[in-house]
Amino acid sequence: SLDAHPGPWIVVFGNPRCAWTNALKIIYEPISNEIDRYECNFGWVDCDEFPRVCAHFGVQDLPDVRYFDGGAFGYSYTGDLTNWFHLDEFLLGEYKNYKRVP
Repeated sequence: SLDAHPGPWIVVFGNPRCAWTNALKIIYEPISNEIDRYECNFGWVDCDEFPRVCAHFGVQDLPDVRYFDGGAFGYSYTGDLTNWFHLDEFLLGEYKNYKRVP
């Protein structure tokens, strides 16, 4: 539950049959093990298994990476899905320069 882990969340909305989702997983999994570095929680939503959750967040393209800072909106990552450095920068504060999404 989100209430059990307060604070910012980075959530990937994906599909295990999607090549881009699997490419992202290669860099996302090691990054998600560094909770202390990024000071946020990490989550993953399988849009095949939970289509209503993905629809609720307006997910259209997979994978969709979002940073939720506890407000009503999140930030949508539109950088290179296979570049560890770009995702690292996004998590360390560059997310504020990305598009806000409901």
